[in-house]
Amino acid sequence: MIARSHGCLIQQRYATTGGTLEQLQQYEQAEIEYRHALELKPDFTEARFNLGLLLLAAGRYTEGWTYYEARSKAFGEDERLPFPQWNGEDLSGKTLLLLPEQGYGDTIQFVRYVPLLKARGAAKISVICAPLLAPLLRTVEGIDALVTDPQALHAHDYWDTLMSLPLRLGTTVESIPATIPYVGVFTNRLERWKARLPSDGLRIGLVWKGNAGHDNDAQRSLRHFSDLAPLWSVSGIRFISLQVGGAETEADECTALQPLLRLGREICDFADTAAIIAQLNLVICVNTAVAHVAGALGVACWLMLPQTGVDWRWHRTGSR
Repeated sequence: MIARSHGCLIQQRYATTGGTLEQLQQYEQAEIEYRHALELKPDFTEARFNLGLLLLAAGRYTEGWTYYEARSKAFGEDERLPFPQWNGEDLSGKTLLLLPEQGYGDTIQFVRYVPLLKARGAAKISVICAPLLAPLLRTVEGIDALVTDPQALHAHDYWDTLMSLPLRLGTTVESIPATIPYVGVFTNRLERWKARLPSDGLRIGLVWKGNAGHDNDAQRSLRHFSDLAPLWSVSGIRFISLQVGGAETEADECTALQPLLRLGREICDFADTAAIIAQLNLVICVNTAVAHVAGALGVACWLMLPQTGVDWRWHRTGSR
């Protein structure tokens, strides 16, 4: 018992040291520490998950996706359904249920894989999603059914999580599915929002805060809308707020110096967000779901990333 406890302490020390080194941007040494922990305990969830994030952030996808699978245990979301999980088997004539993970933006980013699965012969692909996402996802090629009510679930031949699809399909940085746009916009929504948008100047959408419940929200969200004040020094710009929730009230306090069109209170779902973004020249936002809507539509997006806790998908260098 004493020896086993001592071993656990050593494993935890390696994992903790790895995390500290990563925060100090000593990535090579952090990787060594994570691997030391896994040598002692190959199924050490924390070390596997953190190593996966480190590798993905470095663009080392081939190995990174495998370790990233530890996220289900790390988040305590190990799914169990009464039919098998898909692990790359032949999909010809089969039905497949795709489960969401984490935030709205993750679902939007990873539904890009659905057409690839359909091309493999899947007879029916169903996607579980939140009601706010359903109108937008109805425009994605290859989705046959959207499930917004868990009570409406029925058996499929296979299930899988959306964020496991890059592993199943062998995604590398060079082979990220990039058929853009991969979401659409309803004509009636385009027309509705067109009437609300300014007819002159460059149209730029703004989002300065994400979900306050996010683990790293104190770092990723701006302190206040007023932090964006320098943007108003550029002439010929018409700023549009895509900010939903209570944070949009911050703009009310800055009307004189930072005038903008506030649309957040009128946005009902992500199809509304998409219809507005499709008619903008640029989106400037923090790391939240709106960035993925812009990306899925092929609209230019400038992303404000935090100095610490940068998500793996943005990598560590470059501007794309």
